[in-house]
Amino acid sequence: MSQEQPTPKELEDVYRIAIAARDFEISQLVQRNNFFMVIQGVLLASLIQADGNGKIIPIVAFLVCLAGFLVSVLQIFMAAGAKFWQERWEYAVEIVEGKLFPNAEPLTNAELFRLFSSPRKATNAIVKRRMKGKHLVGWLVTCRFSPSRLPIYTAIVFAVIWLLLWLFTFTFSSEFAITGFPQGELIYHLIRRFQN
Repeated sequence: MSQEQPTPKELEDVYRIAIAARDFEISQLVQRNNFFMVIQGVLLASLIQADGNGKIIPIVAFLVCLAGFLVSVLQIFMAAGAKFWQERWEYAVEIVEGKLFPNAEPLTNAELFRLFSSPRKATNAIVKRRMKGKHLVGWLVTCRFSPSRLPIYTAIVFAVIWLLLWLFTFTFSSEFAITGFPQGELIYHLIRRFQN
């Protein structure tokens, strides 16, 4: 590879590729996350339906909750991996923007030339100005929640829920037993253990 500086045309091509790759990663995150959410929804609905009818088999409840927990953990890994590649491509876009527009003053031209590499302060000022008077919605928007991090948080919440449900499927008495979802059995044993 030569030590020459890239031409403006080469920089533009790299810029387009980096943005396309970033957009692809985000769209794939959404599709993959939907896949995991459907699986969890089906598992949860089947568990609720079977338990509501009183016809749940204890080992099935145990395995469905364990599967739900494992699916949640896999969803965390998938979403974190997608976020990794999104961050990688956004970094590439930032670098190319700096080379494409080396003379653009970041604070005054950020809204036009520095889409990904504008200083946080400049971006926040633009959005706050546009959200002025929107109260709660404006405040939520200016908090800068990350749509690509939310699937990770969602999966963590589901993992905790599945883990708790899974713990409710067996008892902690003198011998290990898979019991399904007996009313209050786990809580009874936990309270009793803490009282002793």
